[in-house]
Amino acid sequence: MYSTDVGPKEVFGAALTEVFRVKVAEDKVKEERVKGAWGEFVKGLKAGGVVSSSGVSLNAEEKTFLGVLGWKSGEVCFLFLLPSFLVP
Repeated sequence: MYSTDVGPKEVFGAALTEVFRVKVAEDKVKEERVKGAWGEFVKGLKAGGVVSSSGVSLNAEEKTFLGVLGWKSGEVCFLFLLPSFLVP
């Protein structure tokens, strides 16, 4: 179970869903760094129409950060991210 900032229906109802998990254990500094990096990452994707959710596990054996992206389609994801793969 995760405490997230957006409900699962908005993100997992998307045509394409990507899930990112990072183990943070009980390291508050690492947890804050991961949250900050996720925020910056998602900020760059907002132009692509992505819906995102994130949070930290509440009952996992090892505390884990979860970030989820919901794309309108695989094509939108591919077309939005393609330029980043073409940079020399």
